[in-house]
Amino acid sequence: MDEAQRRFMITAEVLVDVTDAAILRRAALDRVAEAGFVADEDRSVDQVRSAERDAVYADVTAALGWVVDVEAIVVDGVGAEVVGSTVSVADDEDAEAAGAVAGAEEMPDFAALFAVCRCGADDCSGFQSTPRSAASLWAVAQLHADFAYDDVQHFGDAPVSEKDDGWAVSVPR
Repeated sequence: MDEAQRRFMITAEVLVDVTDAAILRRAALDRVAEAGFVADEDRSVDQVRSAERDAVYADVTAALGWVVDVEAIVVDGVGAEVVGSTVSVADDEDAEAAGAVAGAEEMPDFAALFAVCRCGADDCSGFQSTPRSAASLWAVAQLHADFAYDDVQHFGDAPVSEKDDGWAVSVPR
């Protein structure tokens, strides 16, 4: 990619105090009402929406997830455009108890999974993926999976056309 078309991943952590759960839930329920849902294997669109409403009523963490706007990190009209995003909300106490950063996924131990053999034996002399390469592939695969999920959320089951209709993931023929 040239300088004008480079892609970056921004990682941000935000610590939030919920000061009024009732107002937060009302705002989250407004977002749920406006959101476009897709039916899954077992549930209709209305059932999916109802489940999201129930989650907002049951847990302020779910409500907070609905009012977070990760795309607002990049200001509109500055020469950069958000092409994909994901958000995860975790209770700070739960994250600390688990020894993780709030909202972060646990990364596999690539050093143990992809130990580099330096013995020189014939059965070890083939291609070997290094831990760093495996970690890079894992991170890129997660990013592309998020993009594909966002595409399905946005486009539903609409077919992909020859022209670029804004799909984030492109699959070769």
